[in-house]
Formats: sequence, structure tokens, C-alpha cells
Amino acid sequence: MLGLAGVSVQVEWVEDANSNPGGYTMKKPLFSLMFLALAANQGFAAPGESWYVVTPAYGGAAFDVNVYVDASASTVGAYQLTLAYDAGQGIRVDTTKGQFTGVSAGADGFVAAANAATPGQVVVNGFDTQGRVGTAEMHLVTVHFAGRDSAAVGLKLNLNKLVTEQGVAIGQ
Repeated sequence: MLGLAGVSVQVEWVEDANSNPGGYTMKKPLFSLMFLALAANQGFAAPGESWYVVTPAYGGAAFDVNVYVDASASTVGAYQLTLAYDAGQGIRVDTTKGQFTGVSAGADGFVAAANAATPGQVVVNGFDTQGRVGTAEMHLVTVHFAGRDSAAVGLKLNLNKLVTEQGVAIGQ
């Protein structure tokens, strides 16, 4: 599933033992790639906007939610985000994974603290006094979940705060 600026697209993953042993492949990759190209060309994301990508793990028995922000032309100093999910679907944040209670810093990001104590939501805070150079697709964090990836419906991402190292709001 891809969530972008309030728009979600369901991407179906199928087991693909032939070309991707032990892994999954998008069932309709052409549509997905066309949608992503359209999104990039139409400028759906603007500075300060956020989205997520769900990635199946462990044969579909778990999944990761990769959170991205558009921080182009900015230096990111701090953020706070909340990811809400339906705990009634049999999923939970896997607190045994990641550096911060089920959360890992993304390839471009940083984490200071994560709180997954309340079923149905995880709150993540990050700060870097020097700041990190932002990009249009800054991979901020990854939230690790236990449970079937098919239960990753109804995820709601709220970027509560995104500021520069000087405390100036990015894109808000």
C-alpha cells in the first residue's frame, strides 16, 4: 500500500518463488510505476508533506512502514509524527526490532525517541542540532510491525511537526 498526501493505492503483492525466491513481487507493477511517475510529475508532494510505503517482510507475516517527507531545499532539525493503525486487525508494533522500540531511522533520517505503548498508535520524535539536508523524498523512519501485511489497512500518518535546525516550520 502506498499512502501519499491523503491518497492511498492498494498494491497487491504475490509470492514469486521463480524470479524472487522467498520474496514478493507487485502483481500490477506497471500501474504502480505509472502512478508513481504521475505523482512525481504532477507534484503531489510539496515541502512539508509526508507519505508512507508498506513493505512486506518475513513472507507476509510482518511488514515495515517506511515514512517519507518532502523536505526539499531545507535542513531538517526536528520532527514529530504519529502513525495510527487498527490494532483490532491483529497487528502491533514489533518492539523487538529497530533501535527505538519498533522504530528505525530511515536512510536519510534520525530518531530520538519512539513510543508504541498505546495500542493503535506509535509516536516518533527526532531531533538533530546540526540538521540533516532534506530531499524531496527523505526517508525519515521505518516502523516495524508484526502481523499479516494484508492487515495494513487504514494507516493514518500525521506529521505533527517538521522544522529546520533553527526551529522554522518546513512547508506549513
